[in-house]
Amino acid sequence: MKKLGIYMENKSANLIEFTLDLLKVKFVNSSFNLFKHKELNHQDINHIEYKEPYSQKDYFKKLSESILYYNEVLLFGKLEVAKELFDSIADDNRFYNIKIIIKKTNKMNSNQQNDFVSNYFLLENL
Repeated sequence: MKKLGIYMENKSANLIEFTLDLLKVKFVNSSFNLFKHKELNHQDINHIEYKEPYSQKDYFKKLSESILYYNEVLLFGKLEVAKELFDSIADDNRFYNIKIIIKKTNKMNSNQQNDFVSNYFLLENL
């Protein structure tokens, strides 16, 4: 079962693929709002950084295309942005078989994001 955590801020999202071997991170940035993106500097993380500016619609479209490859997705971080993404895909039939969970969290650094995703998916199966 493929699992993905998406840490959401107004302007950026970190996509963290949950695997037992390695947490893989991919960044999706948007020029939509005011917050700045911070790069992760963790030696065990593979990441791809997207620097092209996106409108909010394009930003959510890029994120939703990534979600389609997973069975379970955890949206966390800024609650308002996570809800907006969820609302933008809620009526799309392609997402009906994907379990999507939204959790509000405070601002997190890369290690905290990775720990949050790991703990959520590991503890969920207990």
